Amino acid sequence: MTTPRVTVVGLGPGPASHVTQATLDAISASHHRFVRTMRHPSVTLLGDCTSFDHLYESQPTFDDVYRAIVEELVAAARTHGEVLYAVPGSPLILESTVALLRADPRVEVVVVASMSFLDLAWNALNIGDILAVSAVFLYSAYATFLRRAPAMHHLSLLVALFGVGTAALSVPYAMHLLITGLTVPSPTAVASLLYVGIFPSLVSYALFNRAVALIGSGRVGIYMNLPSVFGVLMAVPLLGERFERYHLIGSLMVVGSIFLSRRVKN
Repeated sequence: MTTPRVTVVGLGPGPASHVTQATLDAISASHHRFVRTMRHPSVTLLGDCTSFDHLYESQPTFDDVYRAIVEELVAAARTHGEVLYAVPGSPLILESTVALLRADPRVEVVVVASMSFLDLAWNALNIGDILAVSAVFLYSAYATFLRRAPAMHHLSLLVALFGVGTAALSVPYAMHLLITGLTVPSPTAVASLLYVGIFPSLVSYALFNRAVALIGSGRVGIYMNLPSVFGVLMAVPLLGERFERYHLIGSLMVVGSIFLSRRVKN
Protein backbone atom coordinates (compact mmCIF):
# COMPACT_ATOMS: atom_id res chain seq x y z
CA MET A 1 0.00 0.00 0.00
CA THR A 2 1.35 3.42 -1.00
CA THR A 3 1.98 5.87 1.82
CA PRO A 4 -0.12 9.05 1.51
CA ARG A 5 2.00 12.03 0.53
CA VAL A 6 1.91 15.70 1.52
CA THR A 7 3.93 18.05 -0.69
CA VAL A 8 4.81 21.22 1.22
CA VAL A 9 5.60 24.45 -0.63
CA GLY A 10 6.41 27.96 0.54
CA LEU A 11 4.78 31.07 -0.90
CA GLY A 12 7.84 33.20 -0.18
CA PRO A 13 8.19 36.33 1.93
CA GLY A 14 6.13 38.65 -0.24
CA PRO A 15 4.71 39.07 -3.76
CA ALA A 16 4.41 36.40 -6.43
CA SER A 17 7.84 37.30 -7.84
CA HIS A 18 9.37 35.67 -4.74
CA VAL A 19 7.77 32.29 -5.47
CA THR A 20 10.24 29.79 -6.92
CA GLN A 21 9.71 27.90 -10.16
CA ALA A 22 9.82 24.61 -8.27
CA THR A 23 6.91 25.81 -6.14
CA LEU A 24 4.93 26.88 -9.21
CA ASP A 25 5.52 23.47 -10.81
CA ALA A 26 4.35 21.67 -7.66
CA ILE A 27 1.20 23.82 -7.51
CA SER A 28 0.45 23.13 -11.17
CA ALA A 29 0.88 19.37 -10.71
CA SER A 30 -1.43 19.12 -7.69
CA HIS A 31 -5.20 18.75 -7.82
CA HIS A 32 -5.84 19.00 -4.07
CA ARG A 33 -4.39 22.17 -2.58
CA PHE A 34 -4.45 23.43 0.98
CA VAL A 35 -3.04 26.63 2.47
CA ARG A 36 -2.43 27.49 6.09
CA THR A 37 -3.85 31.00 5.73
CA MET A 38 -5.30 33.08 2.92
CA ARG A 39 -3.60 36.19 4.33
CA HIS A 40 -0.67 36.25 1.94
CA PRO A 41 -0.14 38.24 -1.30
CA SER A 42 0.87 35.15 -3.32
CA VAL A 43 -2.08 32.96 -2.31
CA THR A 44 -3.84 33.72 -5.62
CA LEU A 45 -1.29 31.47 -7.35
CA LEU A 46 -2.95 28.46 -5.71
CA GLY A 47 -6.24 28.94 -7.51
CA ASP A 48 -8.94 26.70 -6.03
CA CYS A 49 -7.70 25.73 -2.55
CA THR A 50 -8.83 25.07 1.02
CA SER A 51 -7.54 27.25 3.84
CA PHE A 52 -7.26 26.56 7.56
CA ASP A 53 -8.18 30.08 8.68
CA HIS A 54 -11.28 28.74 10.42
CA LEU A 55 -9.12 26.76 12.85
CA TYR A 56 -7.56 29.95 14.19
CA GLU A 57 -11.04 30.97 15.36
CA SER A 58 -12.16 27.61 16.74
CA GLN A 59 -9.04 26.36 18.54
CA PRO A 60 -7.97 27.77 21.94
CA THR A 61 -4.19 27.86 21.33
CA PHE A 62 -1.79 27.99 18.39
CA ASP A 63 -0.54 24.55 19.37
CA ASP A 64 -4.05 23.19 18.96
CA VAL A 65 -4.38 24.99 15.62
CA TYR A 66 -1.21 23.40 14.25
CA ARG A 67 -2.18 19.92 15.41
CA ALA A 68 -5.66 20.29 13.92
CA ILE A 69 -4.13 21.36 10.59
CA VAL A 70 -1.93 18.27 10.57
CA GLU A 71 -4.88 15.99 11.29
CA GLU A 72 -6.90 17.46 8.43
CA LEU A 73 -3.95 17.20 6.04
CA VAL A 74 -3.33 13.57 6.98
CA ALA A 75 -7.01 12.75 6.47
CA ALA A 76 -7.02 14.49 3.06
CA ALA A 77 -3.82 12.71 1.99
CA ARG A 78 -5.34 9.36 2.93
CA THR A 79 -8.42 10.16 0.89
CA HIS A 80 -6.72 11.53 -2.24
CA GLY A 81 -3.33 9.83 -2.05
CA GLU A 82 -1.43 13.11 -2.40
CA VAL A 83 -2.16 16.72 -1.43
CA LEU A 84 -0.30 20.01 -1.59
CA TYR A 85 0.12 22.19 1.49
CA ALA A 86 1.25 25.82 1.08
CA VAL A 87 2.62 27.97 3.88
CA PRO A 88 3.76 31.60 4.01
CA GLY A 89 7.50 32.17 3.64
CA SER A 90 9.67 29.06 3.72
CA PRO A 91 8.43 25.66 4.98
CA LEU A 92 11.69 25.12 6.86
CA ILE A 93 11.80 28.36 8.85
CA LEU A 94 9.57 28.85 11.91
CA GLU A 95 6.80 26.63 10.52
CA SER A 96 5.41 24.40 13.28
CA THR A 97 2.90 22.56 11.09
CA VAL A 98 5.67 21.36 8.79
CA ALA A 99 7.71 20.12 11.74
CA LEU A 100 4.69 18.18 13.01
CA LEU A 101 4.01 16.74 9.56
CA ARG A 102 7.59 15.55 9.12
CA ALA A 103 7.41 13.80 12.48
CA ASP A 104 4.12 12.06 11.61
CA PRO A 105 4.67 8.45 10.44
CA ARG A 106 1.27 8.27 8.73
CA VAL A 107 2.32 10.37 5.72
CA GLU A 108 5.31 10.90 3.49
CA VAL A 109 6.34 14.57 3.42
CA VAL A 110 8.09 16.21 0.46
CA VAL A 111 9.34 19.75 1.06
CA VAL A 112 9.92 21.97 -1.98
CA ALA A 113 12.68 24.57 -1.66
CA SER A 114 11.44 28.16 -1.48
CA MET A 115 12.60 31.66 -0.68
CA SER A 116 12.49 33.03 2.87
CA PHE A 117 12.89 36.46 4.44
CA LEU A 118 16.45 35.41 5.33
CA ASP A 119 17.25 35.07 1.63
CA LEU A 120 16.02 38.61 1.00
CA ALA A 121 18.07 39.95 3.90
CA TRP A 122 21.16 38.10 2.68
CA ASN A 123 20.75 39.44 -0.86
CA ALA A 124 20.23 42.97 0.46
CA LEU A 125 23.48 42.75 2.41
CA ASN A 126 25.38 41.90 -0.81
CA ILE A 127 27.77 39.03 -0.10
CA GLY A 128 30.46 40.59 -2.28
CA ASP A 129 30.64 43.70 -0.11
CA ILE A 130 30.72 41.61 3.06
CA LEU A 131 33.60 39.52 1.75
CA ALA A 132 35.51 42.61 0.62
CA VAL A 133 35.15 44.33 4.01
CA SER A 134 36.11 41.11 5.79
CA ALA A 135 39.21 40.77 3.60
CA VAL A 136 40.27 44.35 4.38
CA PHE A 137 39.80 43.77 8.11
CA LEU A 138 41.75 40.50 8.09
CA TYR A 139 44.57 41.98 6.03
CA SER A 140 44.79 44.93 8.40
CA ALA A 141 44.95 42.55 11.36
CA TYR A 142 47.64 40.57 9.56
CA ALA A 143 49.75 43.69 9.02
CA THR A 144 49.23 44.85 12.61
CA PHE A 145 50.29 41.60 14.27
CA LEU A 146 53.02 40.78 11.77
CA ARG A 147 55.72 42.36 13.91
CA ARG A 148 54.73 40.07 16.79
CA ALA A 149 55.41 36.98 14.72
CA PRO A 150 58.02 34.49 16.01
CA ALA A 151 61.62 35.50 15.39
CA MET A 152 62.42 33.83 12.07
CA HIS A 153 63.50 34.74 8.58
CA HIS A 154 60.75 36.56 6.71
CA LEU A 155 60.77 33.93 3.95
CA SER A 156 60.39 31.14 6.52
CA LEU A 157 57.42 33.02 7.97
CA LEU A 158 55.96 33.30 4.48
CA VAL A 159 56.27 29.55 3.91
CA ALA A 160 54.59 28.87 7.26
CA LEU A 161 51.69 31.22 6.40
CA PHE A 162 51.26 29.64 2.98
CA GLY A 163 51.22 26.19 4.59
CA VAL A 164 48.43 27.19 6.97
CA GLY A 165 46.48 28.78 4.11
CA THR A 166 46.87 25.70 1.91
CA ALA A 167 45.69 23.41 4.70
CA ALA A 168 42.65 25.62 5.36
CA LEU A 169 41.67 25.74 1.68
CA SER A 170 42.26 22.05 0.98
CA VAL A 171 38.99 20.94 2.62
CA PRO A 172 36.60 23.14 0.56
CA TYR A 173 38.68 22.39 -2.55
CA ALA A 174 38.35 18.64 -1.94
CA MET A 175 34.58 19.06 -1.50
CA HIS A 176 34.45 20.99 -4.77
CA LEU A 177 36.29 18.17 -6.56
CA LEU A 178 33.90 15.58 -5.12
CA ILE A 179 30.92 17.55 -6.41
CA THR A 180 32.18 18.66 -9.84
CA GLY A 181 34.84 16.04 -10.55
CA LEU A 182 38.43 16.53 -11.66
CA THR A 183 38.90 18.80 -14.68
CA VAL A 184 41.98 19.44 -16.82
CA PRO A 185 42.91 23.15 -16.63
CA SER A 186 43.41 25.06 -19.85
CA PRO A 187 46.77 26.67 -20.72
CA THR A 188 45.29 30.06 -19.86
CA ALA A 189 44.22 28.81 -16.42
CA VAL A 190 47.67 27.34 -15.78
CA ALA A 191 49.35 30.60 -16.80
CA SER A 192 46.99 32.56 -14.54
CA LEU A 193 47.72 30.29 -11.59
CA LEU A 194 51.47 30.61 -12.13
CA TYR A 195 51.24 34.38 -12.31
CA VAL A 196 49.06 34.65 -9.18
CA GLY A 197 51.20 32.15 -7.30
CA ILE A 198 54.52 33.82 -8.11
CA PHE A 199 53.96 37.58 -8.26
CA PRO A 200 50.88 38.68 -6.20
CA SER A 201 51.42 35.88 -3.68
CA LEU A 202 55.08 34.93 -3.23
CA VAL A 203 56.94 38.08 -4.33
CA SER A 204 54.43 40.63 -3.03
CA TYR A 205 54.01 38.99 0.38
CA ALA A 206 57.77 38.55 0.78
CA LEU A 207 58.34 42.24 0.08
CA PHE A 208 55.42 43.27 2.29
CA ASN A 209 56.63 41.18 5.23
CA ARG A 210 60.11 42.59 4.83
CA ALA A 211 58.77 46.15 4.73
CA VAL A 212 56.80 45.63 7.95
CA ALA A 213 59.91 44.23 9.62
CA LEU A 214 61.94 47.28 8.56
CA ILE A 215 59.59 50.24 9.07
CA GLY A 216 56.55 48.88 10.97
CA SER A 217 52.94 48.18 10.07
CA GLY A 218 51.83 51.78 10.73
CA ARG A 219 54.02 53.24 8.00
CA VAL A 220 53.42 50.32 5.64
CA GLY A 221 49.66 50.68 6.08
CA ILE A 222 49.81 54.08 4.38
CA TYR A 223 50.51 52.35 1.08
CA MET A 224 47.88 49.60 1.37
CA ASN A 225 45.40 51.53 -0.80
CA LEU A 226 47.81 51.81 -3.72
CA PRO A 227 46.76 48.44 -5.27
CA SER A 228 43.43 50.02 -6.24
CA VAL A 229 45.30 52.79 -8.08
CA PHE A 230 47.56 50.35 -9.91
CA GLY A 231 44.52 48.19 -10.64
CA VAL A 232 42.90 51.08 -12.50
CA LEU A 233 46.11 51.92 -14.36
CA MET A 234 46.45 48.30 -15.51
CA ALA A 235 42.76 47.68 -16.27
CA VAL A 236 42.48 50.54 -18.76
CA PRO A 237 45.19 49.40 -21.23
CA LEU A 238 45.02 45.64 -20.56
CA LEU A 239 41.27 45.06 -20.18
CA GLY A 240 39.97 47.97 -22.21
CA GLU A 241 38.00 49.50 -19.34
CA ARG A 242 36.99 53.15 -19.51
CA PHE A 243 38.75 55.58 -17.24
CA GLU A 244 35.92 57.28 -15.35
CA ARG A 245 35.86 60.38 -13.22
CA TYR A 246 35.49 58.37 -10.01
CA HIS A 247 38.69 56.50 -10.90
CA LEU A 248 40.53 59.82 -11.06
CA ILE A 249 38.99 61.14 -7.84
CA GLY A 250 39.68 57.93 -5.93
CA SER A 251 43.26 57.72 -7.18
CA LEU A 252 43.95 61.34 -6.27
CA MET A 253 42.54 60.76 -2.78
CA VAL A 254 44.79 57.72 -2.26
CA VAL A 255 47.94 59.42 -3.54
CA GLY A 256 47.06 62.65 -1.72
CA SER A 257 46.58 60.82 1.58
CA ILE A 258 50.06 59.28 1.23
CA PHE A 259 51.72 62.65 0.63
CA LEU A 260 49.69 64.23 3.43
CA SER A 261 50.61 61.53 5.94
CA ARG A 262 54.29 61.79 5.01
CA ARG A 263 54.18 65.56 5.42
CA VAL A 264 52.50 65.33 8.83
CA LYS A 265 55.12 62.81 10.00
CA ASN A 266 57.93 65.06 8.80
